Amino acid sequence: MPRGNPIKGNALARFKRELLRVYDVLEIRLSGRYGGGAREYLAGRGKGKYSIADINAWAWIRNIRRIGFSEEELDRLPHLQQWVDRIAARPAVERGLGEWYDEDKLNKCRGPDKRSLSYFTYNPHPAYSVICPKYYVDFMSFLTE
Repeated sequence: MPRGNPIKGNALARFKRELLRVYDVLEIRLSGRYGGGAREYLAGRGKGKYSIADINAWAWIRNIRRIGFSEEELDRLPHLQQWVDRIAARPAVERGLGEWYDEDKLNKCRGPDKRSLSYFTYNPHPAYSVICPKYYVDFMSFLTE
């Protein structure tokens, strides 16, 4: 039986567009584009206050630089990338993740062809099967051997 993911081109492109749309909404919020100035956190007055909104969203967004977006796509999200780094630098987050979030120890990927099994060691979430089907399937097979 052939291995692989049945999700093909159009579905993948649609998923990526939708993900970028959601990231754009967060970018607008953090940039303060519609008033109030730039924010450090998603919720709260002024620059915001670290809250469950940040904790929950960060868990899903923290790998933004490693899920296959182009440099141009990432360049349009500077406030979101700064927010990801700001949350990652919090002492409690650093303690909780240990070495998992160390950029120097993880592969920096700019497309599915640069993925590796070590990438999925830290990100074995089913959503990555859409972004990077071949390597996700390889990794899941590796886990069950």
